[in-house]
Amino acid sequence: ESDDLILTVTLAGLSADPGAAVGFSGVALEVYIDMNGLAGSGATRLLGDRRPRVAARDAWEFAVTVDGRGAALWRVGQPRPARIEDLVAESTPARGEIRVRLPGRRLRGNPAGWGFLTLSTPDGWTEPAALLGAAAEELPPSGPPPLLKAARLFTK
Repeated sequence: ESDDLILTVTLAGLSADPGAAVGFSGVALEVYIDMNGLAGSGATRLLGDRRPRVAARDAWEFAVTVDGRGAALWRVGQPRPARIEDLVAESTPARGEIRVRLPGRRLRGNPAGWGFLTLSTPDGWTEPAALLGAAAEELPPSGPPPLLKAARLFTK
């Protein structure tokens, strides 16, 4: 759709996997979206039972998850976030790129005013290996590649 947005994340060392639905394996990504910038408005706990909390200033309203099997959109909810939609994702492992189409009908407003936290977690790990975002000091990077190189958060 014309209002849809494309999230592009670039990783160092992205492994091609022709058998995976999205064409890569070895890493899972989570992108947390703070749409209003209000401290404490949204969730501070990251997805997953043992994940740490982020600062109230980085509370999120939506999250995108993507791995080699597919992608999904999540919305903050009580008592837990809810998976609300499967998303279209594709990758170009030779360039380290993963792209996810986000529905404009759900994510309204101006992306230039949103805040983002992006986590990469290698397969088999329970804790993030790399974080790109406002609270980087709270989750120090400690893992091996694939590590985040860049996130071009939205393009039409």
